[in-house]
Amino acid sequence: METFTSTRQVAPAVCFKSDRSNLWHRETPKFCKSITFEYIIFLEILWTVNLIKKGISMMKYKGFSLVEIMVVVGIIALLTAIAVPNALRARLNANESAAKSTLKTIAIACESYRASQAVPAYPANSAALTGATPAYIDASVFVAGGKQGYVFVYTYVGASNFVCSAHPISANITGSNRFAVNESGVLRSDGGASAVTTEANYAGMKIIDY
Repeated sequence: METFTSTRQVAPAVCFKSDRSNLWHRETPKFCKSITFEYIIFLEILWTVNLIKKGISMMKYKGFSLVEIMVVVGIIALLTAIAVPNALRARLNANESAAKSTLKTIAIACESYRASQAVPAYPANSAALTGATPAYIDASVFVAGGKQGYVFVYTYVGASNFVCSAHPISANITGSNRFAVNESGVLRSDGGASAVTTEANYAGMKIIDY
């Protein structure tokens, strides 16, 4: 009878040595090299939850030690310091994307309005767009308090010209850039914090999308 020798290797020792050994997995060196900071944070969260569970189950016998409390507070502070800025940045980026998309929609609405007139002309104000039946664009876009982090302002320049801009409600909080579009449909941007109301101001902005 033939004898076969297994070539399977036993996984090496754990990647990290820690008192939290019940949470660390035995992995290959290749995996160890690919461990990310997010994975470490995830393990820290697991350890924190595990610690809290143990503490709750033992509260009738003894309280938390000062070291345990300090560790939990430190981890919570670390996670907060990482999560909050990332959440704010994600929200800011989402607001800016929505603002650019809305300006494109407004430009299309203005063209539709102009084409529907007996004598082609752009709307004299935003109410002409929102008050039509049916409306060319939803009235919520031009509310005074803004929409999704941005305030939209439509400016009638002439029968053949208009400018519409979007500036952040709170600079560098709800948005870090100002955007504008005119009858050309070209989207421009800069770091301004107020409405763009003239063709000259619009022309001085950087083109970001045709």
